[in-house]
Amino acid sequence: MYKRIAILAVIAIISTVFWTSVSLWVNDFSWSLRPLGAWILPAVLLVVLASVISIAFVVIKERLYQILIPIIVGLLFLAVFGIRSLYPITVAILITVHLIAISRIRQEVHNQISFKVHKVVRRGMTMIILPILVMTSFAYYLTPTVQETGQGKSVPPSIVNAIESTTQKVISLNFFEIPASLRDAAEGEIMQQVKNQIYTFFSPYMRFFPPLLAFGLFIMLQGLSIVFILLATLLASGLFLVLRLVGFVRFGGKDVKEQVLEI
Repeated sequence: MYKRIAILAVIAIISTVFWTSVSLWVNDFSWSLRPLGAWILPAVLLVVLASVISIAFVVIKERLYQILIPIIVGLLFLAVFGIRSLYPITVAILITVHLIAISRIRQEVHNQISFKVHKVVRRGMTMIILPILVMTSFAYYLTPTVQETGQGKSVPPSIVNAIESTTQKVISLNFFEIPASLRDAAEGEIMQQVKNQIYTFFSPYMRFFPPLLAFGLFIMLQGLSIVFILLATLLASGLFLVLRLVGFVRFGGKDVKEQVLEI
C-alpha cells in the first residue's frame, strides 16, 4: 500500500509544480517561441507528469487508486487556478479521458505475454496528455489579458506586435534619408495612427477573440503533442527500468512464459 501512496504523492508534487508553471506561462503568453525559456519548463514538466501518470496506470491495478490519479491532478489544477465557471468542466473531462487511458493501458497489459513497457504506455499516452492540453487552453482563455480582449479593451498583443514590426520595417526602408530626430518623431506619429487603425478595425470582432485565441493555443499544443508523446513514452520506459532495478516493481507469476507485473 505504501508504494501506491508514494506514487500518488509524487504525482501530486509534480502536478503542483506543473500547474504553477502553466499559470505563469499563460499569464505571460507569447505566440512566438521567444523567449524559449518560458516554453521549456512547462513542456518538460508536462513530459515528466505524463510519463509518471502512465507508469502509475501500468503498475497500479486497483481501480480506486487509478481514479484518484486524475482527481488529484484536477484538484491541484483548481487549487492553482481557482474554481471558476469552466474549470470544473475541464476537470471532469480530465477524469473521463484518463479513464479511457486506464482502460487502454490495462487492456494492453493483459494482452501482452512478454511485457514491453513502451508499447503499453504508448497505448494510453495520447489520452493522458490530451485533457491536460485542454485544461491549459481553458486556463489561457480565462486569463485577464484574453478576457480584456473580448471586452474590447485591447487588441491581442501578438496581433499588435506583428503589425508594428511590419510597420517599423516599412518606415526604416522609406525614411532612411530623413534626419534621425525627425525620423523618430515621424515614426512615433505613424505608429500611433497604426495602433488607432488596428483598434478601429478589430473592435467589432473583439468578442470573438477569446475563444479563437484559446482554440488557436490548443491547436498549437496539439501539434506539439507528437513530440510530447514521444518524449513521455521514452521517459516512462526509462523510469520503469529504474523502478525494476531498485525493486520497486517486479514480475511474478507461476508460468515463466507469462510475465505478471507486481508492486
